[in-house]
Amino acid sequence: MQLFRSQKILKPPRGVLMFGPSRNGKTLLAKACASQTHYNFINVSASALVSKWVSVPAILSCSFWRATLGTGRA
Repeated sequence: MQLFRSQKILKPPRGVLMFGPSRNGKTLLAKACASQTHYNFINVSASALVSKWVSVPAILSCSFWRATLGTGRA
């Protein structure tokens, strides 16, 4: 964190997107980092957001971001 405090340009990342082949420890690494830094871990799979209907993913993603960001607005 000293790097972020001393430099006015850099800001700490707000999130991490991990990708790669299955069964290589992405989830385990993310859960370990979240528990050590006392942050929430939210596991979202792309298939959970994809649907045949257009409104269902929009409702799911809207409620997900509302819960994540803690706002009551859409």
